[in-house]
Amino acid sequence: MKYYDKNTLIYLDGAFVKASEAALDPFAQSLHYGYAVFDGLRAYNTHNGPVYLKLTCISIA
Repeated sequence: MKYYDKNTLIYLDGAFVKASEAALDPFAQSLHYGYAVFDGLRAYNTHNGPVYLKLTCISIA
């Protein structure tokens, strides 16, 4: 079930366009929840202070 149909309008780059014309699905969970951005980031609070971990390379299989 989609959240939109062929007539749904979204605001993109200063104009209203049909959601179906957007290069990225405007209702994708990756966009709303940041899965694609934050998947490789981790932070831990240790006795020596915070430790930040991130991916140093991306592997696409």
